Amino acid sequence: AGYKPGEYEIKFLFASDDDLAVSSKNEIVKGLTAAGFKATPIASTSETIRTDRTDPKSAQNVRSTGWCSDWPTGGSWFPAQWAGDLVGVEGMPNPAQFKEKDMDDEQDRILDTLTPAQAAKAWGEFDKTMETKYYPAVNLGYSGTAMIHGSKVGGMENDNVRGMPTFARMYITK
Repeated sequence: AGYKPGEYEIKFLFASDDDLAVSSKNEIVKGLTAAGFKATPIASTSETIRTDRTDPKSAQNVRSTGWCSDWPTGGSWFPAQWAGDLVGVEGMPNPAQFKEKDMDDEQDRILDTLTPAQAAKAWGEFDKTMETKYYPAVNLGYSGTAMIHGSKVGGMENDNVRGMPTFARMYITK
């Protein structure tokens, strides 16, 4: 991308009063440095890191966030994170401060004019464009849930909303 090793600076927060966060920060710095970045950790505290992370005036240029989808459609999460009118809003719901007219227009088109079936495909294309043309966020993966249960327990599934077994559907087999 036109940068020499050590030229591109990545600035991120860590909780300086949490030993695990400090150890993690040290490993992140090692990894980023080995990858050719200039790593600049910014000290925060366990008490203030959430507020600090959502301060749009903060010096950080990498923010870690998570998202738990409340409904299985792009309409419930893309506009909530990437709408341009969310730039500069308290709490920083648009974590990358992403504002592009063509993408705002596309979100509005999908929300306002398409059927749910058409919208599902359109959100897929929207996502592809976001991550190939603009790339405002780095997706580090999808975390699942591992739950151990006995071999004679049937009907056990993970309730993705509650993060626990679906007790109402469970049964014992013979």
